[in-house]
Amino acid sequence: MKVLDEPTRDGLTQLNLWSNLPPEVTAQQIADLYRRRWRIEGLFGRLESVLHSEIRTLGHPRAALLGFATAVLAYNVLSLLKRCIEQAHREQAPELEVSTYHLAVDVVSDYKGMLIALPPSAWSSWSEASPEHMADYLLHLARFVSPRSVATSKRGPKKPKPKGCIVTIDAIGCQKDIAAQIVAAGGDYVLAVKDNQGGLSEAVQDFFDEGQRSGFGDTPLDCVETVEKDHGRLETRRYTWIPRLDWMERPLRSQWKKLAGVGLVERRREIAGKVSVERSFYIGSQGVDSAQTQAKAARGHWGVENQLHWVLDVVFREDDCRVRRGHAARNFSALRKFALSLLRQDTQYPKRSLNSRSQTADRNASYRASLLGLQPRE
Repeated sequence: MKVLDEPTRDGLTQLNLWSNLPPEVTAQQIADLYRRRWRIEGLFGRLESVLHSEIRTLGHPRAALLGFATAVLAYNVLSLLKRCIEQAHREQAPELEVSTYHLAVDVVSDYKGMLIALPPSAWSSWSEASPEHMADYLLHLARFVSPRSVATSKRGPKKPKPKGCIVTIDAIGCQKDIAAQIVAAGGDYVLAVKDNQGGLSEAVQDFFDEGQRSGFGDTPLDCVETVEKDHGRLETRRYTWIPRLDWMERPLRSQWKKLAGVGLVERRREIAGKVSVERSFYIGSQGVDSAQTQAKAARGHWGVENQLHWVLDVVFREDDCRVRRGHAARNFSALRKFALSLLRQDTQYPKRSLNSRSQTADRNASYRASLLGLQPRE
């Protein structure tokens, strides 16, 4: 057993080590071996995370060994630069710890420009420099490096796994593997069931059809009904949750991790005298124990859909965007959400629609500047 001076990120204060070493080997020697092993393991991890030493396309052993040896050489160079920067700023920042990763990123970005700006003759002169001259010049250059740009970020305590979180996904996410991953992370799920899960969809739909025709018998059920009236539309939603699954075949039930209930949502809309009815079916895990919980999860899901995804499509025509190359799609998505946030914070035209504000920002440079905070808003 090894007692730690400080607890680990997981809160452990002692480590239990098993060993088959002879009795004359002391506990201190075992502890030193353990620490040495993790120093080596940590080095391999840094070589992979910082320099990508494990190149998967290098299948030949000699090629893979060459790539690894090159990474080790580069890591030694980075370690030297790291110590130079820390030493050069020791007086102003005595606790400075340079990140090897941030340093590698800076070297890569600057090195390409230096190859273009400097002729080959400027590099050849350094081959004859003495180690003392090289060390003095490295310390001189290190003083011009901003410590903040290459400093390590302090890691906080490890975040616990989410408990009591309910994940809602459309029918495309109604997959057995996804349900298992949600449960493994400590969450619960409410998944929409459609024809992509044929056997499950048919079983759930037949059960509710038969129950509505002949009654559910002694099967427990919980119901909640909500009514909303807005802009000439009257919408009634009825949520039904069945927390017992003995009616479902065991092979089908066992395929879904911690499956504990099924639900039905009936939406009745009345607009200008015309009535339409929609039904949606859901499955849920053990954390979903009532129709109220099901209703909150379903409404929360569609709140995100209506307030974000639908708005992005209507205002910025997100679904029509054909940008697919590299990271461009993700970058454009971030820009659209940034613009949407600015439009929603606007107070100059609070009664206008988001679409109208977007068009005004496109045509009015002054209004656009006020949205970006480049000038005071009126």
